[in-house]
Amino acid sequence: MAIMANAPFRPTPANDAESVTTSFRRALDLHDNETAFDYTPVRKSIRIHGHSTTIRLEAAFWHVLEELAERENRSLPAVIASIHHHCPVERNNLASCLRVFCLTYVIGNSND
Repeated sequence: MAIMANAPFRPTPANDAESVTTSFRRALDLHDNETAFDYTPVRKSIRIHGHSTTIRLEAAFWHVLEELAERENRSLPAVIASIHHHCPVERNNLASCLRVFCLTYVIGNSND
């Protein structure tokens, strides 16, 4: 099922256990004190196309980007520059573009 960008978010009532899917429950179970660091915002200064920039992303997104760079045998700045170049929306919000790319990358790899 595709998520509609303009569709309003309608949370499921917390007491409706039947409505919580197995994958959703599994994801909820993964979030505990041991994964708290993944939520921590981390700033990294990198050089893209000859310009220095600082990007603030949660640690979980940096992990995905670093894994991708390693798999592609490229530097982290080179991967970020490629994502930035291919971002289909306004390029002034690089952090948002990187977050959506990471989500797309992770979802795509989970289907492999």
